[in-house]
Amino acid sequence: MKIRNNRLINKVLNVYCNKFCDENEHFELRYASYQDLRDQAANDYVYELLASSKPVMISKFGSVELSNLVSRHIDQTTGLTKDVIYDFLHYKNVAIDYKGWLRNLCSNAGFFPYDLDLGLRWYHLMMQDIKEVDVLGSYIYEEKYVAQSMNCLKRVNIDGYFSPFRWNKPWSKVLKGKKYL
Repeated sequence: MKIRNNRLINKVLNVYCNKFCDENEHFELRYASYQDLRDQAANDYVYELLASSKPVMISKFGSVELSNLVSRHIDQTTGLTKDVIYDFLHYKNVAIDYKGWLRNLCSNAGFFPYDLDLGLRWYHLMMQDIKEVDVLGSYIYEEKYVAQSMNCLKRVNIDGYFSPFRWNKPWSKVLKGKKYL
């Protein structure tokens, strides 16, 4: 039986978490367990991939977008499993309330209008699109919930991707004169 989130379950989990969980555990986790390359090696990999002149999709998730995606994914696939509830209670950084996260997507990320059916269509589109990502700038714990749906060549830490100016031979130099989106 799949346990789906609803207002009552969400309220009970929040009350339990606030009353019984150790607040010192509630910090944003950096998810590094499936990163293939870090820092200079990540930068160099992105540089070489872009220099090959083959079409490539290099991306990262926005935190609001990923939380919305994960909350829908949990609702559509596994439901509230023991692992999901553990992550929610102990780390407070796994999204489970897809209706609330759709509101955040509307107010913080420019998705509109607030409509659960459109939110579901957005979820399905995102689940198709993430299969096209070749390199993921990885840094958010919740990525683990959709990682199995991705076909990434490599996952790189966010510093190796997001801050090319920090490294020798920044990957952004290879973009000169190229078309990119």
